[in-house]
Amino acid sequence: MINNKQLRVVVLGAGFGGLELSTILSDKFGEQMDLCLIDKNDSFVFGFSKLDVMFGKQMPAAAHHYYRDIVKPGVRFIQAEIVSIDPAARRVETDNGTYEAD
Repeated sequence: MINNKQLRVVVLGAGFGGLELSTILSDKFGEQMDLCLIDKNDSFVFGFSKLDVMFGKQMPAAAHHYYRDIVKPGVRFIQAEIVSIDPAARRVETDNGTYEAD
């Protein structure tokens, strides 16, 4: 917490890096932060899962890991497309709203 205020964090992109960073920060700060994980997609497909789909071992829907299923303290997923980033103002505009970070 910063001055009795939740730490606001915005992570752009929910690929390997975004998911790992969100996990690390959640483990360290938990409910002391409000982390917005933003991605335009609703799910992630792990690379090797594509082979199982190609060879008929798995249905395409089973290869998707949905971001809405992420349950981490202090982390919330927002499906939106990023429109602009203002690093000086610490603000991200999306087609779904504006998000600010500390």
